[in-house]
Amino acid sequence: MKNFKFAIAALAIACALAISAFATATINFDIVKVNDDGLYKIVATAVNEGGKYTAFKADLTFNYDIIKPANKSTGALTNIATSTTSKAPVQVTNYYNPDDDETVTAVQPQNPQWTVNESTATLVVEQGLPGGHDVGEGLMMMEMSFKFADGKGITDLKAGDFVVDYVKYADLVTHEETFNHPTETNTLTVNNNVIPMIIVDLSVPVEAGDRVYLQDGTVATAAAAGDFDIPSENGYVVVNKGYTSQKVYLVQAGTISECEDYRDGTLGTDESSLRDDAKATGLRFKSTFAAALKPLVKEYGFLLTVGMPADHELTMDLVAQGKAKSGVAYNQASGTDIFYSLDGERIVVTLVAVGIPLTKEAVTANMTVRPYYILENDKIIYGETTTRQVFEVARAIKNTDATTYNAYKDYIDSIIALVPSEESEAYVDLGELFKFD
Repeated sequence: MKNFKFAIAALAIACALAISAFATATINFDIVKVNDDGLYKIVATAVNEGGKYTAFKADLTFNYDIIKPANKSTGALTNIATSTTSKAPVQVTNYYNPDDDETVTAVQPQNPQWTVNESTATLVVEQGLPGGHDVGEGLMMMEMSFKFADGKGITDLKAGDFVVDYVKYADLVTHEETFNHPTETNTLTVNNNVIPMIIVDLSVPVEAGDRVYLQDGTVATAAAAGDFDIPSENGYVVVNKGYTSQKVYLVQAGTISECEDYRDGTLGTDESSLRDDAKATGLRFKSTFAAALKPLVKEYGFLLTVGMPADHELTMDLVAQGKAKSGVAYNQASGTDIFYSLDGERIVVTLVAVGIPLTKEAVTANMTVRPYYILENDKIIYGETTTRQVFEVARAIKNTDATTYNAYKDYIDSIIALVPSEESEAYVDLGELFKFD
């Protein structure tokens, strides 16, 4: 049985940060017009600032009744049904090396692999640059040249006419990342922009009062039960029902699905208490994490701040600004694994804020705590916040919990004594009401 604690001095939290910060790559698929003779190309571009690309693989599916692969140089259609390993429509990564005055082209361990099954075709492309190359704000991974079938055009493309089935990207800096791996969580962001005109209506089921955290970090409260409309941008949507339930949804390529493995991943509680013993003296908070979550995340723990305005959200952004701190309960890389107890399929973790000055200002300051966890792809999921004052907790214990009060009597009384009773209670003079005629 363990717990962990924060040290707070002069209302500023003094503890070391333990935030993992790793860059992740993005692969964008876009459609580009090549010339006025009807030649187009689908371009996959990697974006990974500071990265050094080494390998790439993509599995693609497209509507062969609309998209007809063509020779990248001549524009002539390529019969991929018979030429199942043709390189003609495909261009892989290449760049000019001024030091050697030559163009360097990625190595393909095998030719492109084409299949055709009636109106559906697939393409598998794999390549690599063993020595690596800077990615920066954009490096072409592959191009597939094509023409539209007779009578077809870009407006005929609909959802499902171009699908990114799988992508693997390897980098000397960020290592291997994947999208749609059959057994692993997505660690690579893929944007399918080939069909940009499709407007998708997406929603999540909610009940009145649910807090909905959208892909861009904005927050909304559901006014009524029903379907809550959400943007179609790729990313995670979290629906928190107070401290009782949490659902996480992933929006990807215009579709939404619940990440059931993350259900009720972290739940805050409204429980708080005081601790005063040889190990720690301070204000204690409690949250729980799903035990099944541990193999799926890099880290979980608490965020804590003091005096946060009501219109702010307690997130890692405040940590980055130096206005909040994080305390790590579990970290995969370091081996940290701190918990208070196990309760069935949930891990109970407590946080004790220690070193709180015994001043009126300190014990009446609002302390806000929030649980969080970090996925393997560095996306952060938050639970709901809890805000407490040391003084209000001390007074509640004295009024309702004789056992705890007797255990920490001196500490509790010293807190309560800092706030004059006239400031902690409302008084109404009823004298005039007793002057009967």
